[in-house]
Amino acid sequence: MVKTWFDSDVAGYIKEKIWHESQEIEQQNDGSIIFEAEVAGTEEIKFWIMRWGASVLVLKPESLRDKILRETEVMLER
Repeated sequence: MVKTWFDSDVAGYIKEKIWHESQEIEQQNDGSIIFEAEVAGTEEIKFWIMRWGASVLVLKPESLRDKILRETEVMLER
């Protein structure tokens, strides 16, 4: 299961589409959302998450958050 937080700047766009058949979206009081989906692997969703830049935060799993951190560090080094 992947669980992410999206800030209010992109929440409306995320809610408009079906990104994954298992997705669940929970509206937050501040306009942000929590997005959850059951995925087979994290590699494909990693790139989808990274597309949203600083407007997204991976809450679960920690291993995915770590992969994104490492990818970002490599980007900065280059």
